[in-house]
Amino acid sequence: MIDGILNLAPKDFEGIEAARKAVTDAAKNTVEAWRTDEQVPEGLLDDLAAAADALRLEENNPGGQRVRQLGHPVQELTRQEMGGVPRAVRGRGGGL
Repeated sequence: MIDGILNLAPKDFEGIEAARKAVTDAAKNTVEAWRTDEQVPEGLLDDLAAAADALRLEENNPGGQRVRQLGHPVQELTRQEMGGVPRAVRGRGGGL
């Protein structure tokens, strides 16, 4: 049943595997720049730091990708986010 629901969600949800790949790619680019120029442009270090931060968030949120995947069809079908107050009501401020 869960697999059927997950098939309703878009396939492009980021998760821990994508975060690991981003860190690996940023590290490769950083090392290549160092080997070529014996220096690392600031932008590459920023990319590596951002990728490492994103990976850390994924590692600290086990199952987060699945929750986001399940949340999408729930929101599409009910117009409400999982476990939350509907977006329209939440934006009003004040009590329910």
